[in-house]
Amino acid sequence: MVGRTRDPQLNVLVDGPADAPVLLLVHGFGGSLRSYDPVAALLTERFRVVRADLRGHGRTGGHTGLDAAAQAEALAAAVGNLTGITAVGHSFGADVVLELATRTKAVERSSSSDRHRTTATPLSRQGTGCSPHQR
Repeated sequence: MVGRTRDPQLNVLVDGPADAPVLLLVHGFGGSLRSYDPVAALLTERFRVVRADLRGHGRTGGHTGLDAAAQAEALAAAVGNLTGITAVGHSFGADVVLELATRTKAVERSSSSDRHRTTATPLSRQGTGCSPHQR
């Protein structure tokens, strides 16, 4: 299944089976949802891959609300009622993913990367925020 939605705030692309685990891929500063095209092609048989152009990027317009917190609010609205999300963010997208995880219980796991390192964090809910599980 391939789908595209024009959320009033974000351009979103969804690939993969509707009943598969949800994998949210969030690009970095200056990127777009197309930044993940090569990776998404490898994942869509096993995952429902959701990608969005953050505000001011790709096919999403906007000159305000460009900080990580505002981007996370828009992304939370865009993912709607999806649950069990593993959210992956690259560079600035990692900041957005971490903000998103504090705003919605739909994000169960997060991973962030830059050119030098990658970290993965399963989340547990405590109060209004989230914290990593002890290893």
